[in-house]
Formats: sequence, C-alpha cells, structure tokens
Amino acid sequence: MKWNLKIATALTGLTVMATLAGCSSSPTVLIPNPRSPIADVPVPEGFHIVLGKSESTVVPSTGLRIVNEYYKGSPARLTTARFFLDNLPGNGWKLREETQGSGGITEFFKKGDEDCTITIRRGWFHTHLYIIITPNHASGGGTRHPGRLHNHHACSAAIMMNLATRPEHLQEFMDDPGADVGELDRGLAFIRFVNRRLGGTHSVLSTLRPWLMQWPKDSPIRLLDIATGSADIPLAMLAMGKNLGLTMRIAALDLHAATLRLAGAHIGTCPAVQLLRGDAMRLPLADGSVDFVTCSLFLHHLTTPQAAMVLREMVRVARHGWILSDLVRSRWALAAISAMTVFSPRLHRHDARVSVAKGWKRAEILQIASDVGADTATYMPHAIARFVLAGRRAGRRAGGRAEGRRGP
Repeated sequence: MKWNLKIATALTGLTVMATLAGCSSSPTVLIPNPRSPIADVPVPEGFHIVLGKSESTVVPSTGLRIVNEYYKGSPARLTTARFFLDNLPGNGWKLREETQGSGGITEFFKKGDEDCTITIRRGWFHTHLYIIITPNHASGGGTRHPGRLHNHHACSAAIMMNLATRPEHLQEFMDDPGADVGELDRGLAFIRFVNRRLGGTHSVLSTLRPWLMQWPKDSPIRLLDIATGSADIPLAMLAMGKNLGLTMRIAALDLHAATLRLAGAHIGTCPAVQLLRGDAMRLPLADGSVDFVTCSLFLHHLTTPQAAMVLREMVRVARHGWILSDLVRSRWALAAISAMTVFSPRLHRHDARVSVAKGWKRAEILQIASDVGADTATYMPHAIARFVLAGRRAGRRAGGRAEGRRGP
C-alpha cells in the first residue's frame, strides 16, 4: 500500500513537472505545406485534404473562386489559428474578425472581391480545418452560383462555432440577384411552407388582428408588406380582413424583379394586392401614407445598420402601426431547423442554417428599435424560433381618433 502511494506521488510529480515544462516552452511553429491546393491560402504541414468533402470552382464571368475544402490533421487548434493569422496577411488577406466558441475558432479574412473563412475544430482524434472562399458583395453581388456554393457540411461548421454574434458576412443563396429562377421559385415555395406550418404567418396575423378588430367597417385599410417574397402573407392578411368584414388595399414590395414576377404568378388575379418594386431602406412612400406596415423574415438578411434603416422606414410610413417578424438566434433553433431540413435540397439546408445563424437576440433587436426612436415597441416571442416586434403610433386609432393606450 505504501509503495503504491509512493509510486502515485512520483507519477503525479512527474506529470506536474512535464506540464510546467510544456507551459514554459515556446509553442510549436507550423510551416506551410508546399503542396497546398490554394496558392494564396497555405495550409500548415500536418493536415491532409479530405477530397470527398471538398470542392472548388471559378465563376467564369468574374474569375472569382468558390472554394470549400475540408482537412484533417494533428496540429493543435491554437497553433493552427496562429499559423493563418501569421501567413494570410503576407498573401494579401486582411483579417476582419476572429471568434472563439466552445467547439472551435473561426477567422474571417477579406481580399479584394473575395471572403475567406477559416474554421478550426477540435475532434476526438484529429483537428478539423475548414477553408471557405466565396465572392463578396463588394464585387456587385450576383457573382455566386446558387446550388454550387457551399459544401453544406463545411459551411455549417463554419457558421455555427459561435452564435454569440451575427455572422453578417455570410449570405444565403436566395440573396443572389443573379439566382436561377427555378431555384428561386423553389426557395420561395419553401418559405411559404415555413410561414404556413411553422408559425410565420400566424405571428403576423395574431398581432395584426386585434388592431383590425377596432377598425371601422366602412373605412378601407391600406397596408404595406416589405420584402414580400411570394406575397403569401399579404394574401393571408387579405383573407383575415375579409372574415372581419374589412376592405383592404395591400402594397407588396420587393426589390428584385424576378421575385415580383414569381409573386405575380403565385397570387394570380388579385386587385387588392398591388406588387411594387422598391428598396426597403428607401421606401418610395410618403410619411404616414399607409395604415400598417408588415415585414417578415427579411431583417436577418441584413447587417445591423441596414436593419436599422429598414425599421426607421417602417416607422416613418406607418400611420397607425408596424409589425416586424423574424428569427431568434439560438443553438436549439439551429438544431431544430437542421433536423427539419435534413432531407431537403442543399439550397434549403444551407439557407435555413444561415438564416438562423443571422437571426436576432432580444437585446439586439430592441437596441435597434431604441436607436430609431421606437422605444415603446413590444417584443413578443413566438413558437419555432420566431419573434414579433410591434409598434403602435401613440394617440392614434382607426379613423384618426385618439386612443388612450399605446402598443399592440
């Protein structure tokens, strides 16, 4: 028993000494692999590419690259992260941001019209390295090719390392102005399904309905739906208004001509819904020119300053009230949407994950509301990772009569 105690004590002492020695020594310096597949993004020695999960191409019209490469290796995460911080600037890349989560490290670089995302994850037996290069929107947009951009496994790993902040540099396939019309149509159909089955439409209608129930039956209602997509929510609002005995005129606004053409095919002949092309950040409408403004599943596509511009415009043109519905950013929401889209086409899987990753936390969206002067807005969580932010003009009511309360 005494010998066992002595041996255990000796082993513990040796372990502590080895640990202290390791802490005091200089960290290993990695060297570039001369056979790195990407000339200006060298990979350190000790990593090998996994060909079955890697792909790359060049956009013929621009010469810009679309690269998704996955590597396995033995170097430690921190040492690998330091390697890229030291080596990429020498190849013309500028570091934009570095984030660290419980599972890995992600570094975002930019060079000219291209973005590069480096993600390093710790595994049981290997260090996992993901390198993604895509054209950025400074190149004018429309350079990406939907359906061929991201290996969804690599992209999911890159964007989900740290949900504490919004990865505003990431884009959805549907954000591409040059998106294939067939894929855009399928994407809009998927959004209609999400709105109908996962509470998106309900979140808007349940907020709007109490306001409409106070509306005089003989007074027409003017509404604006921003970033309307298929105009499915305007059709749902129109049906609700009809059930309440109200007359509605809805302007369904979107920036992209192809989206509006598809919306026209979806709604068919519907005189009460007018399709309008315009920029949500610069609405082509006068102050207080519509009674209510709605916006669903749009703000997460934007940067924080752009989101503030849209909300400011909503508040400006709404005479009585406005409703903003969007996604909550959380890990359980990501897990839920990943499970629901596991058998969906790659475009849907990718866009669903990016959408949740770029969703909003309560404090973030309330801060935007405060910044644009909508301090009295009400935040309401909804099922399936949705929220509603709604505001009502103080002292207004249907027909312009004064009301005694504020908010929805």
